[in-house]
Amino acid sequence: MRKALLALFAMGCVATHPALASEHRLSKMSVGGFLRICNDPGKSALCDAYLAGVADGGALTYLSSINRTGEGEAAFCIPSDEKTSAMRSKVVRWILNQQRQKSNLSGPVGKTVVAALHGAYPCNDARNGAAP
Repeated sequence: MRKALLALFAMGCVATHPALASEHRLSKMSVGGFLRICNDPGKSALCDAYLAGVADGGALTYLSSINRTGEGEAAFCIPSDEKTSAMRSKVVRWILNQQRQKSNLSGPVGKTVVAALHGAYPCNDARNGAAP
């Protein structure tokens, strides 16, 4: 179980940075497979670990960019007190909504999760703040 959580965390970190995503291996997990994991009460901790990894990867990529160049743009702005279970609910709802709209959600699940977090936690939304 611990190795699975670490693997999900690593995949999440890579998925948050476009340059890394094109240069490194991405998870072959489908969006449907991800949804099955997130909706299975016995496996929801794996989903939460993946989401936490993507969120941490996004925040660390943003901070790294600020440190290197003095500027950066966050992909999403998740409140620091947000629970991963709430993130899971919002991400699953976003994905299902996109599927209802016949959006093509093929490709690495990480890209879809980043898009879902961006949609659920936009940085220009006043309740989330302007910066991570």
